[in-house]
Amino acid sequence: MMDDDAIARMCLALNEEDPGDAPVRREQVLQTLNVLRKEPARGKAVVAEIDGQVVGYALLISFWSNELGGEVCVVDELYVAPTHRRRGIGTKLLHTLRDGDGLWPERAAAIGLEVTPTNVRARQLFSGLGFTGSNTAMHLARRPTKRGETR
Repeated sequence: MMDDDAIARMCLALNEEDPGDAPVRREQVLQTLNVLRKEPARGKAVVAEIDGQVVGYALLISFWSNELGGEVCVVDELYVAPTHRRRGIGTKLLHTLRDGDGLWPERAAAIGLEVTPTNVRARQLFSGLGFTGSNTAMHLARRPTKRGETR
């Protein structure tokens, strides 16, 4: 819970730098962290620290894939503070997930992620690490209006 504020701040920064389909609110981030804490089978939040300071985070989400024949770890979000980029932090996280070094309960059948078309730096990182694919993620989302309501 100590890292929740740092993760929320960085999540908002990520969405400012590389906006998705819908804006993300701080309350939404805190709710996600709470759900992951209460229901660890859904995934986990991890942080990168340097000298006791949180400099990055990832939200890792789990699901079973019939197509891939096992548990898939989706990197739902990955962010490293601008002052700590290009130091291998994201690469180390993805190598750890790939190699099954204890960050994930078992070695995942696949590691998935999405990246916006305009995020060239992230696309270069991911393709350089062996990620392939050209699928376009499509979502049909119900947008919450107030806590518990949907439109």
